[in-house]
Order: sequence, then structure tokens, then C-alpha cells
Amino acid sequence: MLVTLAASSRAWLYVAGIFVLILVVIVLIDRTFAWLSRNASRYMRNDNAVTGGMRNVMGAFEEFVHPEIRHVHEEQEQRKAESGQTDPSDR
Repeated sequence: MLVTLAASSRAWLYVAGIFVLILVVIVLIDRTFAWLSRNASRYMRNDNAVTGGMRNVMGAFEEFVHPEIRHVHEEQEQRKAESGQTDPSDR
């Protein structure tokens, strides 16, 4: 009698529904992150590099904040000129 009372109760339906809802949310989150890991990597490859005009602005700002950086940049340019080698990132 107790089993039939518990089985006919709607509380089990609510518990099962919440459990299924939680499982669906977990699977959706998992699939979303799997899709992001596959597709977003091609967009993030070059975002870490500061290029073009922004590199010049940040370099000028860094030289203003840390004047000793200018000496390092000048020495690097002098070594490049002496060796005749070019940096592949300067293309």
C-alpha cells in the first residue's frame, strides 16, 4: 500500500523532471564548450599578438614609462643592422 501511494504521488514526477532538466543542461553546456574548443581556436590564434599601429603606440608608451627600454631597442636595432638579419615578424 505504501509503494502504490509513493508511486502515484506527483512528487516523483517533479523529482524526475528536475533530474532530466539538470542532465539536459549539463549536456548542452558540454556540447557548447566542445564546439567552442573546435571552432574558436582559429579565431584566437593571432589575437594575442599586438600588431601594426598598436605595437608602435604600446612601444612608445613603454619607452615613456621606462626610459631604459629605448636603450635596449636601439641596441637591438644596431645588432640587426650589423648582422644583416631581419626578424620574420617584421614582414
